[in-house]
Amino acid sequence: MRSGALIVLLVTAFAANVHLLFPLLGMAVVIPLAATPFQWRHVAWCVGAMAVGAMLTPYALSWPSIFVLNFSGNAMAGAASSITEMQPGFRAFATLGPTRALVLLLLVLPACLDARTFSRREWVWYLLCWAGGLALFGTAVRGIVLWFMASLPLLARLVASIPLPAEARTRRLTALCTLMVPAFAVLQEVEIRRLVPVVSAQGAAAQLPMQVAPALEPIIAWMSCTVPVAGTATPPRTYTVFNYGNYLLWRVPRYSLSVDGRAIFPDSVAKADADQLAYRGPVQLGPWRSADLAVLPTRHALVERLRADTAWQEIRHVMPTDTTFGAAALWARRAWLQRAGMPPGAAPDTVRPGQALPAPCTPRR
Repeated sequence: MRSGALIVLLVTAFAANVHLLFPLLGMAVVIPLAATPFQWRHVAWCVGAMAVGAMLTPYALSWPSIFVLNFSGNAMAGAASSITEMQPGFRAFATLGPTRALVLLLLVLPACLDARTFSRREWVWYLLCWAGGLALFGTAVRGIVLWFMASLPLLARLVASIPLPAEARTRRLTALCTLMVPAFAVLQEVEIRRLVPVVSAQGAAAQLPMQVAPALEPIIAWMSCTVPVAGTATPPRTYTVFNYGNYLLWRVPRYSLSVDGRAIFPDSVAKADADQLAYRGPVQLGPWRSADLAVLPTRHALVERLRADTAWQEIRHVMPTDTTFGAAALWARRAWLQRAGMPPGAAPDTVRPGQALPAPCTPRR
């Protein structure tokens, strides 16, 4: 048991720096809980190893605030959440695609097993794990990951009960097919994106396989040349949406952006953006009135409001037509354009996928 506890300690110390789901390693406690004969000291070894492993990370003194932030009540994860993965699992069942087969398998899993092959303690603890995972999936569709991991002891017994073929060649073919199933599930999620050539300020080309790159590069080319022209130490305040945040933060770091940079739900997106993109409820917009610039999808509700506001001007540009990502719109406050010394008809450079951007303009001093 001591060697197993050491493995749990090391894995916890590593996994705690990777993803918030690392507490799932606590599932290892099921092994000593279901063991016969049962010994509390084995449970203590496992729990203690996780606690020590969690304290061997840079987050050691921040765990209370991290868990409060992620597990306390918030508008993004409420019952009326507009985030697809936070919707109840069975309500979202029709939209799961091939994943529905996994849901059905997990639902019938206990009925596929012979309870006589389990000890009473094993059957109780394994079923409790399975039922807990089912409850999490019923609460939010993203809980299917937790449900699957909580069902691993039962799944392992089900696989072990399948008799192997007699011929070695058939066994190898069966093993290969077993490996290909999860590989196919991973590969179908891989997106092959076009490499977008970008010319940096030094003229060197970089390849950016980013989904938002074709839509934003024309705007970024203009923004890169405008900041020095403004001649101010205050970064231009730019209102944008969550899906542009991380890319803009990297490409135009001299701008002050309204989002922190990441582009995944629900970690860092504002509630207003979530409602807007899901077209649910009344339109809620973030702090755009205090911004100097706005970089938005053309379908965003704020675009119509900016178009009707005489204090704002659209910076027109030609968007690439051969991109799967929606076009982006660039708006600037007229007063800020005057301070920057930009002519009213100023337009950003254009880019087409597969072609290099023109060299960035030489800023006026």
